[in-house]
Amino acid sequence: MDEKNELEKALHEALETINRKEEELSAKDNEIFALKSENAELRAKMQQLLHERYGRKSEKIPDEILPELDEAMVTPEEAAVITEAEQAISVASHTREKPKRKPIPTEFERETIIHDLPKELQVCSCGAALHCIGEDKHEQLDYVPASIKAILHIRKKYGCRDCETGITMAPAPKDFIPKSLAAPGILAHVILSKYEDHMPLYRQEKIWQRIGIDIARSTLCNWVLLASAGVQVLVDLLREELLKLNYARADETPVQVMEENKVSTSKRAYMWVFASGSKDKAIFVYKFAMTRAGSVAEEFFEGFAGFLQTDGFTGYNKLCAKEDMTRVGCMTHARRKFAAIVKTTKKTGAAHYAVAVIGKLYRIEDEIKTQNLDFNGIRNYRQQYAKPILVEFRTWLVQKQKQAPPQSTLGKAIYYFIEHWDELNVYLEHGFLDIDNNFTEQRVKPFTIGRKNWLFMGNERGGEAAATFFSLIESAKANGLNTYAYFRYIMTALPLVDKSDTQALLAMLPHRIDPAILQKYLN
Repeated sequence: MDEKNELEKALHEALETINRKEEELSAKDNEIFALKSENAELRAKMQQLLHERYGRKSEKIPDEILPELDEAMVTPEEAAVITEAEQAISVASHTREKPKRKPIPTEFERETIIHDLPKELQVCSCGAALHCIGEDKHEQLDYVPASIKAILHIRKKYGCRDCETGITMAPAPKDFIPKSLAAPGILAHVILSKYEDHMPLYRQEKIWQRIGIDIARSTLCNWVLLASAGVQVLVDLLREELLKLNYARADETPVQVMEENKVSTSKRAYMWVFASGSKDKAIFVYKFAMTRAGSVAEEFFEGFAGFLQTDGFTGYNKLCAKEDMTRVGCMTHARRKFAAIVKTTKKTGAAHYAVAVIGKLYRIEDEIKTQNLDFNGIRNYRQQYAKPILVEFRTWLVQKQKQAPPQSTLGKAIYYFIEHWDELNVYLEHGFLDIDNNFTEQRVKPFTIGRKNWLFMGNERGGEAAATFFSLIESAKANGLNTYAYFRYIMTALPLVDKSDTQALLAMLPHRIDPAILQKYLN
C-alpha cells in the first residue's frame, strides 16, 4: 500500500513538473512572440525614419514601389483592387514635345540693337547693289542691378516780413515708419526677401553692401519689427473676416526659438495656420505661439461656428466638441499612414489595399472637378459613388484590426482611420467641403522652406512678426496678387488711412482689393 502511495505521489509530482514546464515554455513562447513583434515594429519604424530622411518627399507613390502581388498576403478580392489601382495610375508612354521659349513680358524696357552689313559688303558679286529682303530677330534677357534712389523731402517755410508773428510750413509727409530711412519700396523688398524668398537678414546685409549701401543687420531687424506692428491692423481684420465664414481649416508646425539671455539654447514653439475653407477669395492667418496646446486654436476661433477641417491632432478636440462646431477630417493624413508602410515594405499587403481604396475616392474627386456641378450635385455624386466604397472599406478595416497587432504600424494606421471615421466621412454630406486639408498644408510649406534657411527664430517678437507677414504674403499669393506691389501699396496707403475707417481698411485686404490699384506700384 505504501508503495502504491509513493508511486501516485511520484506521478503527481511528475505531472506538476510537466505542467510547470509547459507553462514556462508557453511563457517563453509568448515572450519570443512579443520580442519578434517588437523587433518587426522597430524595423518598420527604422525603415520609415530612413525613408523620411533619405527617401522621396512626394506624397505620390510611383509605380515601381507597388511590388508584385503576394498571394499569401492579400485575398483575391484585395489583389484585384490593388491591380486596378496600379492600372489607373500608370501613364502611357508618349513623345515629349520640345519646350517652347516663353516670350519676354511686354512691360519690360526694350533696347534695340541693329546688326547691319557694312556699306562695302552691300554689293553683289555681279556688281549690283543688295537690297534688304527681311530681317532675323531674337530677344535676350539682361540683368541690371537693383535701382536705388534717394528721396529728398524739402518742406518750404513761409513767414511774414511785416508782422513776423510766425512761420508757416508744408505738412510733413506721413511715413509708414516715422523718421526712418526706409521708404515703402525698400521696406517691401526687405520683408519679401526674408519671408517669401527666405533670405535671412545677415545675407541681405551683405547684398546691400555689395551694391554700396551700408545697412546694419540691426537696422533691418528694427524695420521688420516696426513694419509688422504697422500692418497688424490688416491681419486682425483678416481674422475677423475668417470668423464670419462657416468653413475654416487649421494646421500647425514646430519651430525653434532662441531663449532670452541664453547663447546656443533654443526651445520649441509652433506656427499655427488658420485658413478659409473656400479657395475663392482665400484668407490665411498665421499665429505664433510657444505652445501646441488646444487653447491657441480655441482662442483664435472664439465666435466661430461651422465646419473646421483639421488632421487628427487632439488639440482640436475641445474646440470641435462645441455644439455649433463640426469637425472635418483629412483623408490625405489618414492615407499617409498606410502610404508610409507601402513605401518601406517589399511585401504587398493590407496597406497596399488601403492606399488603393483611398485612391478610388480621389479619382471620384477628380471626376467631380471635370463636371460643372453645384454643391448639391457634388453631394449627390459622392453619395452615389464614394459612400459605398467607404462603407465596404469600414467592414474591411474592422476585420483587419482584429488581425493586426495594435502597436504595429499597420495596426496604428487602421486604428487612426476607425477612430476618426465620422470626421473622415463628413465631406460626403456637404458638397462645399473638401476631402482633405491639403489647401492648408500647402501654406505650411513656405514656412518650413524658410525654416531650413534661418533654422530658428531669434525671439518671440520675431515669431510674431513672421506670423504677421506670412498672413499677408500667403493671402496675397492665393488671390493672385503681386506681393511686392501689394506690400508697397499698403505701406504707402496705410499712413494716410484713419484707423477707425474700417471700410477703407477692409478694401486693402488681399481678398478684397482691386488688383488694378497695384499696377502703379510694380515699378
